[in-house]
Amino acid sequence: MGCFKILIVFTVILAIALLPGLPPDLDFTPFSTKEPMELSGSMAPNDLLNGAERLFEGEIDAPEGLAVWNGTLYTGNRQGDILKIVDGKMVKITNIGHQCEGYWEDRKCGRVVGINFDSKGYLYAADPYYGIYKINVDTGKFIHLIKTDVPIEGKTVRVANSVAVAKDGTVYWTSSICTNPGVDVEDAVVAIFADGNGRLFKYDPIEKTNKVLIDKINFANGLALSPNEDFIVVSETVQCRLLRYWLKGPKQGSADVFIDGLPGIPDNIHLIKGGLFEVSLAQPRTKQQPLPIDSLAPYPLVRRFIARVLYYLELPFQTIQEFTPTHTLEFLLTGSTTLTSSSLYFINGFA
Repeated sequence: MGCFKILIVFTVILAIALLPGLPPDLDFTPFSTKEPMELSGSMAPNDLLNGAERLFEGEIDAPEGLAVWNGTLYTGNRQGDILKIVDGKMVKITNIGHQCEGYWEDRKCGRVVGINFDSKGYLYAADPYYGIYKINVDTGKFIHLIKTDVPIEGKTVRVANSVAVAKDGTVYWTSSICTNPGVDVEDAVVAIFADGNGRLFKYDPIEKTNKVLIDKINFANGLALSPNEDFIVVSETVQCRLLRYWLKGPKQGSADVFIDGLPGIPDNIHLIKGGLFEVSLAQPRTKQQPLPIDSLAPYPLVRRFIARVLYYLELPFQTIQEFTPTHTLEFLLTGSTTLTSSSLYFINGFA
């Protein structure tokens, strides 16, 4: 009987890993990540972040992007609010989301992730579920510039992530997940086990059209323009590297690797003083402590199995959330119906 049970389990595992057509309907092929660089020289560990001050702890839910205009700090939250910090207080400018019961319905509420200002002081915000917005921070009025429900070059945007605006008004933005129409995958935890399907886009505000600049990015994330706007840098999160797309010069229209083997998962990118790029690493990664994806990258069947298991584990919770849009799902997943403990951090004199 013991052997029979083992055989059944083994058969189920093979079926989940090998049967065609089972969701999530994504591609899985072998790839590799570069070994993380040594933490020495300019990369040696330091204590610059140890003196960070927590701001608005417990008052703001999941702030992601940060942007500064005329000395004022702006951010957003998981309810779709655009916020600014004035005289030590958090002030709501507007809400780009949709009517909903609360933060547990973030797919309905909307959520602010990457934000950036253009040269005229308009704020651009990426909402993973709805797309890119342009906001007048003085009046609170906004327009829905780019919508995710319209396929772009044959694929549907599932997770709009970050945005940057050139001096001429051209909008560059990323989507971490892009799928064929009808393939509904919005969960980053599931998608990171698949092949890269993220994209870097260019939006022409005159023609109101989008163009894919880089395809098949392994979870496209933050981005930033160079000081002269001759290239743009994009975080490829799963590969732990930064990509560069040339906008001007002899390499115009081509992409290459800007830096590889980062000692962590790259997220947001900001251009700071001296023409330097400041990159946030969401999780550390060393030779002694590699990430799970480093080990799993060459094994597509294992990655497919994990992705499918995670997908099916989430299905009952998604069903509950769809038919009972209350605290129920939050309670089942975390045992709590309170806001997550989020904060903004201030580091005096840093960058």
